Parts: sequence; structure tokens; C-alpha cells
Amino acid sequence: MSEFTPLLSPDYSLFKENRNKVVSNLVSSASTSANAAIFLKGGKAQKRNSDVDLLFRQDSNFLYLTGCDYPECSISIDITSKEATLFVPKTSTFEEVWNGKAESLTDIQNKFKIEHVKHTENIQEHLTSLKYTHLYTLGADPITLEGATVDTTLLEHALKEARLYKSEKEIELMQAVSKISSKAHETLMKRCSPGMYEFQLESLFIHEVGFLGLRHCAYLSIVGAGSNGSVLHYQKNNCQIKENDMVLIDAGAEFCGYASDITRTFPANGKFTDDQKLVYNIVLNCQKKCIEHIKPKQHWNEVVKLARNLIIQGLIDTGFVKGTMDELIDKRIDRVFMPHGLGHFLGLDVHDTVIFPQILLPGMVVTVEPGVYFNSRIIKDTKEDEKLKGFINWDLVDKFKDFGGVRIEDDVVITEDGHKVITSVVKEIADIEAMCKA
Repeated sequence: MSEFTPLLSPDYSLFKENRNKVVSNLVSSASTSANAAIFLKGGKAQKRNSDVDLLFRQDSNFLYLTGCDYPECSISIDITSKEATLFVPKTSTFEEVWNGKAESLTDIQNKFKIEHVKHTENIQEHLTSLKYTHLYTLGADPITLEGATVDTTLLEHALKEARLYKSEKEIELMQAVSKISSKAHETLMKRCSPGMYEFQLESLFIHEVGFLGLRHCAYLSIVGAGSNGSVLHYQKNNCQIKENDMVLIDAGAEFCGYASDITRTFPANGKFTDDQKLVYNIVLNCQKKCIEHIKPKQHWNEVVKLARNLIIQGLIDTGFVKGTMDELIDKRIDRVFMPHGLGHFLGLDVHDTVIFPQILLPGMVVTVEPGVYFNSRIIKDTKEDEKLKGFINWDLVDKFKDFGGVRIEDDVVITEDGHKVITSVVKEIADIEAMCKA
């Protein structure tokens, strides 16, 4: 794929692999009936207001099994044969006039590489004809079927376990999404200048990824200049960028549901001051060393512990805190400056499957995103905290009260022999300054 080639469609065979993985997980986790099926409903179209539609985004679990981004669909998967049937709504003449000609069932079958396609009005008839005695579904909107026991618990675990480990095809797709999102971040570095508004950078990111086929962002973009960069999920994006601001941008696109999640922080005027370097290098050093420790069978908590210690040591070395390392660890002084975790799983949701095993294994994809912030509310509370306030160098911290924050975030695949960073935005100070001048 050349740098400017839009993403048009995924390799739909990856969703067949996903279905097989979920069936295998389900069979191995329980004494499943031989005459059983998975049944799952997809997402429904949503209105923004009145009769105005929102851009449809499919339910993540349904997307994982089908790759189908049409609303009001369902799927059944036979546990024994692993053959799937996709159910799609029948289109009325009115809908064709307003929304366009409907695809034939054969066209849909060929597009999504799925064994069978029927209309949703045939769901009960189809399931009844196969005389299923057990259906495995999710609890939010379960189906009922005469003569069948409906289980609403086992499928959830089978899906989470499957989604945790990405296949080669999934990783290839995530790499393509990360490449486009990375390019967009670097475009923002090139285009940013004092006097612009945060929303202008947000709109530029949306344009850059949308122009290459990624209509969905994985989450609302965070563009925080100056003190706004200290607000972890800042989303107003409505302030003017000033000459000496640091600009924190947390933005990532998705394609066919697969997300990227990238954060970079850089000076609005393209040149780091000594104070900006001071904070930035704490975070950069922490992030690089944490990524170095990402490998199979690594205990995630050990990487988190490393990040905590590196942040604290950086704060000691730069004079922001005082006391011994043991004292500062005991007081969790890092939480004053980094009040969030080190990372999370990434996949079809930006904060992917909630299972978080202690041991990292090949196929998992995680973010590594340390930060240092000067958040006004945390600073206020810490000044009033008798147990903590004596460990802070307030003369220096007060000097940085309008600084905002620095976060650096990359997406990392755990491989058989270590790890692979699939995001590619520059992050060394010299490289950022060169990019800003480009």
C-alpha cells in the first residue's frame, strides 16, 4: 500500500477466522450441546436528532464475527459445522428511493465471504428448522426460541478471549490504520502554529484520515493546548493556541472497527524551551524503557511498576519532588503527576476487551502511554494534603501551573520474540522540531 492509497475494504476472510476462534473457545470452555448455535444481533441505526441519522458504527462483537457494517442485522453460527448465516433487513421501495439500490443476498454473501445470507424476517424459521436445543447469545437483547435453552453468559467470555489475541490479518489491518493515523499526526505537527484554534487541528486530523478512507475516529479527539493538556479527557477543543504552549493531541482513526490510539505532545511554535524539554524527557525516557520491557510472558504489573519508578526518578532528578525514592513510592507521589494507568488493550474498541491478564502473550496489542501533568485540581488538593504536600517543590511546580502536560502514546504488538511498535509518529525532540519545520 502506497502512502496515499485509501483503505477500501478489509480481507473479509479474517472474520471467518474470528468466528472459528470464538466457536473453539466456546466448545473448550463448556460442555456445549452438539445441536447448538451462536446467535448475535448487530447494532441499530441511531438518530442524531429529529430525522437526522448518526453515522452508523456497528456493534464491536458483531463486527468481529462478520465485518458487516450494516444496521439491523443478525448472525447465527452452527457450533458443529461452524457455518454462519447472516440475516439482513429486507429493503422497501421507499428505502431504495431514499438510500439507494439494495444489494442482493448473493452480493452480500460474496462481499462478506459468509456461507449463507437470509432476510431478518426468516430468523425464527431458520433456527427452528435446524431444531437447535441450545443458543449462545449475549444478555443485552437475547433471542427466545421454542424448545431451546438460551445461555447469555458463556458467549461473552468466548468473545473476550478471542478478541484478546489478534491474528496476523488483524494485526496487518491495525498496522494499516496506524500508518494513516501516524501520518495525520505528523501533518498536524507541520501545520500547527500559534494563533490557530484547537478545533482546527482536530478538523485537520479528521480530514487527513477520512481522505484515506477512515470515516470513523476511534474516539473523540483530544487537542489540548497549554493548561488544557493537563485534562486527561479534554474534548472541548475550542481554545486558541498561544506562542509558548505545548500542544497535546490524542487522536486515532479506525477501519472496520479496528482502532489506533496515538498521543503526541509538541511545542506550538515548533521549538522546545528548556522547561518543555525538562518535562518531555521524563515522559520520553519512561515510555521508551517501558516499551523495551514489552515481551512474551512479561508480567504487565512489572512494566507498570517500572513506569512508576521512572516517573518518580525523573521528578526527583528535575527537582519537582523531594524525598527518598522509597518515601515517594510509598506515598504514590507519581499519582500527583500521572493520575492514570500505563496503558490498555487495543482492538475493535479503543479500550478493548476488559479481560486484563497479568502475563503478556503473543498476539496481544497494548498501548504504552505515560505522562506528566500539572493539573490544577490535583495541585490544589495536594497542597491541602498534609501527607503529601511536604514532598513537592512548590516553587518549581507553581512555575509550571499553566504548562499543561505531556503524554506520549504508541500501540505495541506482543510478538513471539518480543514486540513491534505499529505507530510511527516522530517523538525524539530533534525529530519533532524538524517535523514542525517541514
